[in-house]
Amino acid sequence: MSQWMDEDSEENLERILLMGLAEAGKTTICSQIFEGQKLGEITKYDPTLNYNRFYYSGYPEKKIEVIDTGGQAPFFNIFFERNEEFIFSNIKILIWIVDCVNYLDDKNKELFEKAINSLRKYSPNSEIYCFFHKTDLIDQGSKTSYIENLKTDFDFGGEFKIIFFATSIFDNSLPIIHEKLNIKKLLRNEI
Repeated sequence: MSQWMDEDSEENLERILLMGLAEAGKTTICSQIFEGQKLGEITKYDPTLNYNRFYYSGYPEKKIEVIDTGGQAPFFNIFFERNEEFIFSNIKILIWIVDCVNYLDDKNKELFEKAINSLRKYSPNSEIYCFFHKTDLIDQGSKTSYIENLKTDFDFGGEFKIIFFATSIFDNSLPIIHEKLNIKKLLRNEI
């Protein structure tokens, strides 16, 4: 999925950053939204080590870099310390992905808040989305209230408006959300 990038081409790049804890589904979402893979084409992915970068070709008139980050603790230390400016500069869209079945760790909220604070420093005009992923694994009778509770837990954007979506690879939510992301307008600074 990653593609080597020419260092000279990084100037003025528009960037989309996917973050979240390990096994939240970042790479799977990335492959479905940005690479157009269908459910039957998606396989079990190996953990992302550090990060993968590739160009998104959905809008050929603009060079868009997608960064799919690893969710293991050592990588977050690197992202928020040594490589903070590199990871969080020129970000147009942050997509924080929460495994809504296994989110009950304050670490998830703490790291999301750190990501928001890093965006304040390096990309204050970015859009923030939070995907509550794997909703197909939630009891459907209590899904609405469960998602509302998650929204309350994760809504600490301050001046940033956080837009929440419930997602699953087993329904049609990701292609619909891709349209709602308004990537084209964001990249033309129309939003």
